[in-house]
Amino acid sequence: KTTTSTATFLYKKDVPSFTIGEDKFATFYSDKAYIMPEGVTGGTVTAADTESGKLTINYVYTAGTIVPAKTALLLKGEPKTYSYATKTSGDTAPAGNLLHGADAVNPEGKTSVKGTNVKYYILSHSTDDAKKLGFYWAAADGAAIKYQEPYAFLAIDAAGSAPIMLSIDGDDDTTAINGITNDTITDNTMYNLAGQRVNANAKGIIIINGKKVIKR
Repeated sequence: KTTTSTATFLYKKDVPSFTIGEDKFATFYSDKAYIMPEGVTGGTVTAADTESGKLTINYVYTAGTIVPAKTALLLKGEPKTYSYATKTSGDTAPAGNLLHGADAVNPEGKTSVKGTNVKYYILSHSTDDAKKLGFYWAAADGAAIKYQEPYAFLAIDAAGSAPIMLSIDGDDDTTAINGITNDTITDNTMYNLAGQRVNANAKGIIIINGKKVIKR
């Protein structure tokens, strides 16, 4: 049975927070500076080598550090919802980050990053293996997608860029892309509150086409 949920979205003005799911990874973007909560580390993606199959992830935002406004991150930590405190800061978001958020969206609400052959990816599970978490094409041919707040998306500008899956399996700054896949997300794809794609057997609060529902 599926019913419409009135649950509060995880990005709130009164008590801002984000959720990290069972995979211990999530993406997040905020237009305000904030203090990284205890138990969480955030990283930017600083390079993508599609020939060698590697992304470079710079995990520099540890607990207690200030994350500048408009910084899109890959978060890692234990599965839970984390509250954080906003902070006035003159620091700017780091340059060269391949992760983006609401600052890279066009008037139609779709992802929009400058480049000659930009492909878009989101953190999700493989349709072939529900346990395989990675960055996948979010639409056919890596086309632009409808942005969903407050998550981050990956944009890579590379001629002939193929769909890729980033295997998140260690704490090293450089994380290998272990495989190439042709997964695409279609309408009615389901996500958990951490922005990760889930299969049809998932229970609890699920996001479908931008709306929250409760699956029992």
